[in-house]
Amino acid sequence: MAARVYEVFGRHAVTDEMLLRSAELFNENYGVWADVAPFPRQGRPITMTVNQLRANFLPCYDSWYARAFIGGELVGHAFACQWFWEGRVILWVTQLVVKKEYRRRGIAKNLLRMLNDRNDAYGILSPNPAACLAMAAAFDCGPLENIRFDFIRENARHILASSPIPYVRGARPCGCAFGEENGHANMVSCADTKFFVDHQESLDLVDSICLTRFWPLGRELPDGYEFLLIMLPGTYESDSSDRINIIVEY
Repeated sequence: MAARVYEVFGRHAVTDEMLLRSAELFNENYGVWADVAPFPRQGRPITMTVNQLRANFLPCYDSWYARAFIGGELVGHAFACQWFWEGRVILWVTQLVVKKEYRRRGIAKNLLRMLNDRNDAYGILSPNPAACLAMAAAFDCGPLENIRFDFIRENARHILASSPIPYVRGARPCGCAFGEENGHANMVSCADTKFFVDHQESLDLVDSICLTRFWPLGRELPDGYEFLLIMLPGTYESDSSDRINIIVEY
């Protein structure tokens, strides 16, 4: 079995060479622009440059970058940012990508576990339901089916508005959880982020998830919207079956 190695770096330890490799991973594995995206993006792969990754996902001192290798190959990465809100420490997952042929192996979950350190709440905006499931599993906030919509409804707008990340700060929560259906009865907890990624793969995955379990964030995701998940913390036990070497650098 090829060795798995997970590395975690604080913002100032992240080099352009690291981000170049992560940009390549993102560009080849994230997704494509939707047909409603501004011309001429429609149908083209969504791409990021080194400068965009640094500016958008490592915006402040308390920003983190984790990456996963299998047999020396970069197979996944995660970006996250911490900030204070109402005396609480919020950890927000800003990007999570796993190489297509390595998905469903627990890599996303373990990447996020590397970022867990005394946080009071966890959040993510993502069009990908697998990213939401990975966050719930990594931080062991309880079954996703038991999500506390009262906490999201009462606090999501304020938490988003306090974020140092511009696209998170500008997101507008909506859906049945916020009393805003807007003609979308199956949209539960989402946010309008104006991110026009194609949703077909994500909605197919939602349908697949619903065959075996309840998906609480809604089966509808309009163009330009992302699922919004905020969860309170729990504890977890490391997966002893996973051989992991961890390198941490601040």
